[in-house]
Order: sequence, then structure tokens, then C-alpha cells
Amino acid sequence: VKFYTDNYANDITENSIYVGQPTYGYDSFVIIETYTTTDGEKRLCAEVIPYLTDVYISIAREKAGWITAGGVFAGALWIFLMAMLIAWYIRRSLKPVNEAIRNYQSGVRPDLSSRRIPGEFQGLMENLSSMLDRVENAREQQKKAEEDRIKMVADLSHDLKTPLTVISGYTGAILDGVVKEEDLDSYLGIIHQKALYTAELVDELFSYSKMEHPDFTPNLEQTDYCELCREYLAEKYFELELQGFSLEVQIPEHACERMMDPGLIRRVLENLVGNSVKHNMPGTTIFFNVKESDGHIITDIADNGKGISPDIADHIFEPFVKGDQSRTSGQGSGLGMSAAKKIVELHKGTIALKNPPDDGYKTQIRITFP
Repeated sequence: VKFYTDNYANDITENSIYVGQPTYGYDSFVIIETYTTTDGEKRLCAEVIPYLTDVYISIAREKAGWITAGGVFAGALWIFLMAMLIAWYIRRSLKPVNEAIRNYQSGVRPDLSSRRIPGEFQGLMENLSSMLDRVENAREQQKKAEEDRIKMVADLSHDLKTPLTVISGYTGAILDGVVKEEDLDSYLGIIHQKALYTAELVDELFSYSKMEHPDFTPNLEQTDYCELCREYLAEKYFELELQGFSLEVQIPEHACERMMDPGLIRRVLENLVGNSVKHNMPGTTIFFNVKESDGHIITDIADNGKGISPDIADHIFEPFVKGDQSRTSGQGSGLGMSAAKKIVELHKGTIALKNPPDDGYKTQIRITFP
């Protein structure tokens, strides 16, 4: 605040400072300065500058407290209203998601159309749709596995019932004395054959079920695969010759080392070579070829027999599938190929029916190990 005087006061010193008394909570100091008008007259300028006192600070603090409290209340109210608005928006945006889940629980595939979903939740809906696809796929696989188990039990019951019925009937006839002396050896031979078939079926079923267990692991050890194949075929050669089958072998002379369970691998070889014997006539040639290519060990087990029927070619690695689709032929348990596939996969390999086979072959099974 500036006060101007018309006349110069001699009793007031130029550029002096006067401290006044507190007024309405203020203390102030006054600066007196002189100036000259355009007419050359001296004038005084008094500048009154207040400074804060404890009283004024207390008043200001009280006023500021009310202002702060009001601001905090207004801010809290604004935050609450915004939170309610956001919650309402989220609930409205997620309503299609809730509807989709309820529909899915009722067995109805939900409509996840992007037109109903705000852009902020498109990623969520895409993930939900992907998850539902995986769940449905898992359900289908579980359903198929359950159907396969039911079929396996039914086929197993049928396969066991047939030889056991023969064994029971023939032994009953022998015990009743209705079998002639000259026919006794034939009856006993059939009983022996059916008993062996039953034992084979139970043994293969046990092995297959054991490998299906999630905790089953092969006993891996460093193995020369080529040497293992040579040893197996050397043991099998005389048996095949007696049955009227010839064997052609091509196996590298050098070692083919990898981690394997030798017992399980021998079972694969036995199942595949055994299939060629069971489903072909004497005079058939069995081919056993091992080669290395692009970091893989490839084994072809083939024959020039009657081949595999096209109607089962795509299913030969499924349990209880047989060459003639008959449950009464007695030609194997129908688990050999399925067990072979399981063993090969446990060794990180693949097994497949090569269709069409290479020239000179009627049936060709290819096993590939990394």
C-alpha cells in the first residue's frame, strides 16, 4: 500500500524504515522514500508492507484446514464415484463372459462374437475361446480314451473266452472219457495251443497296461542298436528257417550307440517279426534293414507276403486290431503293434506303416530313432 503526501515532511528521514503496530493479525514495516514531480517539487512515498505474525498464521492454518478437509472430501467423493463408474463399466463389459461361462456349464458352446465385447477385453475373449477349444479337445480325447478302454475290455473278454471255452470243452471231454485214444494227442495239442495263446494274451496285456501307467519309465542304458539287432536275428534265424521263412538282413558293421532299454527294443523286434510270421504263409521272405540318415537310425522290417488289408491299414497300431479283424482266428492278441508303438515313442522315436511300401515289399514297417 503506497501513501503519497503533497508536502515534504522534514521530520521524516528519507529512506528510513518504521515498524508499525500489529493490525488485524498483521505486523508491518514502512519504507519512506522521496521523489520529485515533473514541476520540481519534492514528494514522499510511504510503502506499508505487512509481514505475517503467529496470529495470522494460526488464522490461515485454520482456514487452510477447512479448505484441505473440503478438498479431501471432494477428492474422496470423486474417487468413489469414479470407482463405481469403472466397476459398472467392467461389469457391463464382462457380462458376455459370465454368460459364456454359464452357457458352457449348461453344455452349450457360448457365442464369443467380437461384436459384443469392448475392445479392451478382446484379448481376454480370445484367450477364453482358445481355452474352451483346448477343454473341448481334451474332452474329446478323454471320451475316445474311455471308448477305447471299453472296447479293450470287451475285446479282451472275447479273446479270453474263446480259448478258455475250447480248453474247458476239450478237457471236459477227456475227463468224461468220450475222446478216443487215437484222438487224445490232437486234443491235448489243441489245449496246449490255446493255453499258450491265453498266456500270450495275458502277458501282452500286462506289458501294455504297465507301459500305459504314467509313472512307467524304460530302463535306459548305452546300447549298440546294430549289435542288438544282430544278436536278436541270430537267435531268431533257426526258428524262422524251421517255420519255412527266409531272412534277408542289412545292418551296418559299425556301432550305432544310443540310450535304449534293450529288453523293450527286443520286444518291438519280436512283435514285428512275429507279425510277419503269423500273417503270412511259409516261403515268405522277411527283410530286416538298418541304416543311418540325417542323424537318425532307420529300421525297415518288411516282407513279400500277402500284405495288409486297406481297411485296417490306418488302425494297425490300435489295441486289438488284427490282420483279419477276427476275434476267433487265434492269430495273435492284437496288442503287439500297439505295444510296439508305445515302446518306440517311449524312446522318442516314431513307427509307421509305409504305404505304399518300397519295391519288392508287400508290407513295410519303418521305425525311426533320433
